[in-house]
Amino acid sequence: MSSIDYICLLAAKMASNFAWAGNKRFLVPLGIHPPDFEEIGPSPYSAQLNAVSVGSMLFDPGFFLYAAAEFPHIEFHIIGCGTTFAAPNNVHIYSEMPFKDTLPFVKHASFGIAAYKIRRTQNTCRSQASN
Repeated sequence: MSSIDYICLLAAKMASNFAWAGNKRFLVPLGIHPPDFEEIGPSPYSAQLNAVSVGSMLFDPGFFLYAAAEFPHIEFHIIGCGTTFAAPNNVHIYSEMPFKDTLPFVKHASFGIAAYKIRRTQNTCRSQASN
């Protein structure tokens, strides 16, 4: 336990599972900051149909290459994907930005996209069956 400085728990129901950590455990519940949502502002879009994707977790640029070609009438807006790629003209890539700055993109989007790359993992569990 000397190698652990702190443990942040997102749910109070988990606290009993970490009783061994004593005063090194802290509850940090998920939530929103309501003032961030009071004045989101105008739409950043000029097109009629706009899709938005925010974040980089398992981001799949291949999805946008395919979708942009199949749906040229949709503008795709990608925020903070963590990479750049040669995108068609209807794909707009933005650097990571503060949460509050993403809100107009999310509020005024026609729809959102979570384009996750399929990650295949090798099963490392091995049977201990005896012969």
